[in-house]
Amino acid sequence: MSQINQLPELVFLSATPNFGGGERSARDVLLVLAKRNWTITIVAPSNSRLLEDKELRETCALNSINLAARWPNVLALVSSLWKLLRLARQHPHAIFYGNGYLSLKWLAACSQQAHVASVCHLRETVTESYSSRRARFFSRYPSAFIAISDSVKAAFCAGTGLDADHVYTVHNGLPVPLSLLGKDEAKRALHQTYDIPDRHRIVTFVSALARDKGHILLLDAIEQMNRTTHDTTFLFIGVESRNAAQHVLERQVRGAREAKKLSNVVLSGYVEHPDPIMRGSDIVVVPSQREGFGRTAIEAMMQGTPVVAAAVGGLREIIEDRSTGLLFESGNSQKLAESILLLLADDDLRSQLAQRALVTATERFNIERTVDGVETRLHALRSQRSS
Repeated sequence: MSQINQLPELVFLSATPNFGGGERSARDVLLVLAKRNWTITIVAPSNSRLLEDKELRETCALNSINLAARWPNVLALVSSLWKLLRLARQHPHAIFYGNGYLSLKWLAACSQQAHVASVCHLRETVTESYSSRRARFFSRYPSAFIAISDSVKAAFCAGTGLDADHVYTVHNGLPVPLSLLGKDEAKRALHQTYDIPDRHRIVTFVSALARDKGHILLLDAIEQMNRTTHDTTFLFIGVESRNAAQHVLERQVRGAREAKKLSNVVLSGYVEHPDPIMRGSDIVVVPSQREGFGRTAIEAMMQGTPVVAAAVGGLREIIEDRSTGLLFESGNSQKLAESILLLLADDDLRSQLAQRALVTATERFNIERTVDGVETRLHALRSQRSS
């Protein structure tokens, strides 16, 4: 039987135990591919939350290999490489699908040593977590690349010198909510959960602790806004340390809130499902200094909540300024404050932006459309291998 007539097979590689936006987006794609009759094996470190996910466990085969192994841990690297190459030789017709730059060296090894087809899904700019030098070396080996935004594609091609024809942009997408919680009901729940005064509007920021996400910038903007408005609570979701770097940043965020005497700022930890929080908010803010795509913005838009976001990276591809949200100059706390105050003062504008954003998000950034784009590239690789 020729490869093209066999059931499509995918081996997914994740080289991090983290479960951030990139891993959540990959999970969404894998679940839809499984429904479309792809046979999927997930390879990840033993402590990866992808291996613990109930839905993935029901639809995919799971294989624990320490793809997070790095130099100078030579024994771990060699052991992981041996296990992965053995798996590749057991699945000669599968496409090896790597999630992010950290999967590049493993894809390169599989392509070179086991001669399998491979594709790398680029989810951030090269300089965020991976050196341009290493990216240039390993980018010679995967058969194709998928970028989550034109911004990520441009940065990758500039950093590696790879021809843009080898990189395909497929915007991230999210599952469209089957129904939305009533706005008033969601707002009441939010006021009760976080003990927010009834008359206060709620501006929400959802992000894990990272230096480029804009926590301090937003606190600076809030300090400016508090000089003119006194009926708004700012809710920070995700202020929770999971490593040493995050612990330092959490201390800085909490210290800045105290130093600026921002009693209307609520700092909360990680929330598994933030959709109801976004639904009950008046505005969601995405003040990132760098953003490959902007999953949080899409999540808010799908909840019918207007977004104020930095005009940077993939956010500029998601939001049309003053049509589906407001964009402000990245890094400028005054412009951020002005944008938030503008929306708080104009109920009609908030409603118009929210309605248009909801339509845009559900039509352009839904998971089925994303998987259509990914699957097109995967089938193209299968056709090339069988010809």
